Amino acid sequence: MKKIFVGQRELASRNAFYDFLSVKLALPDYFGRNLDALYDVLTELSEPVRFYLPADACEAVAAVLRDAAEANPAVEIRFYKVIKKRPQ
Repeated sequence: MKKIFVGQRELASRNAFYDFLSVKLALPDYFGRNLDALYDVLTELSEPVRFYLPADACEAVAAVLRDAAEANPAVEIRFYKVIKKRPQ
């Protein structure tokens, strides 16, 4: 199973997010770089993939990944909590 860890850096902008996913999922050049296109790609995957997404990630991104996971058993999503160290 392919594991994709999405961090704050990847979620900093739309371009950063789609650039990251384009590499990790080997998306074609014609990929639409929008949430509808992402949903389409994810629901067509046959290779199992598990996404790790920060619990405070953009709700629209989280919703698309959740919906894709419900529609395609090859897609999983897990949420993780970002723990920030306190300055000493």
